[in-house]
Amino acid sequence: MLFKFDQNPKHLYHQEAKDLLVHYYIRMSNQALKSKVKLLYRTLLHLGKDYPKGPEYFRSRLHAAFMKNKDLKDPKQIELMLAKGNYIVKELEALYMLRKYRTLKKRYYNVES
Repeated sequence: MLFKFDQNPKHLYHQEAKDLLVHYYIRMSNQALKSKVKLLYRTLLHLGKDYPKGPEYFRSRLHAAFMKNKDLKDPKQIELMLAKGNYIVKELEALYMLRKYRTLKKRYYNVES
């Protein structure tokens, strides 16, 4: 790094330290996001075992969706995609609970249409 003689060396040291900290936080946040993405993938893969169209159909669609977004680098975009993924997890859980409720209702209540 070249120093300009009219700049204060302390200021340059603090700026370098600040840049290193920013780089460190970005790297740490990327690692944290990566683990969140992996956890979301595993959760969705587990929920896909009971999917009505079959687990293989769900796995292929899940894999395609994650591969489509594999090049995202912006942490805000990744957080947005994680929020959408968590929404899908909740929707799948609601779908399975509804299916279980309907099964129990058919089993224990004699409902004639």
